[in-house]
Amino acid sequence: MKFYTKLAALFIVISATACTSTGNKGASKTTVNSDGKICKMEKATGSNIRKKVCRTPEQIALAERAAKEQRERGTFKRNAGVYNPHDG
Repeated sequence: MKFYTKLAALFIVISATACTSTGNKGASKTTVNSDGKICKMEKATGSNIRKKVCRTPEQIALAERAAKEQRERGTFKRNAGVYNPHDG
């Protein structure tokens, strides 16, 4: 019985240490070019290979605005046709 208790404790310790992170692998380093473009390494959807992508601040703002609008439209479409008594 003691063997199984020790084995379970060892398993918990190993599981807990496996969950800890040793680095910041997901963070991307952002740099600014001489022409004012902001560059960072990004992974394309479905790929593990990072690629350097440079955009102007205006392009970044436009992409963020478009993503926000798409999220809002998606939420609206997802709830379309569903009765909500709070809508009046």
